[in-house]
Amino acid sequence: MITAEVGSVFSQVSKFAMVMALGAIGLQTDFRQVAKSGFLPMVHGFLVSAIVVIVSFLAQMLLGQM
Repeated sequence: MITAEVGSVFSQVSKFAMVMALGAIGLQTDFRQVAKSGFLPMVHGFLVSAIVVIVSFLAQMLLGQM
């Protein structure tokens, strides 16, 4: 069984690791290449992200987490 204190530490470490990983990805992004790829891939990425948010929200509602 994980105590509340250990769970809190894991939660904070997880958030920090996610921010660091996303920052590292962003620092490696070549914005000239992104601009060359055009508008459609950006729309696709937005739609996929929106679907993930909607599915996550619905799952939380169905599980009674909200």
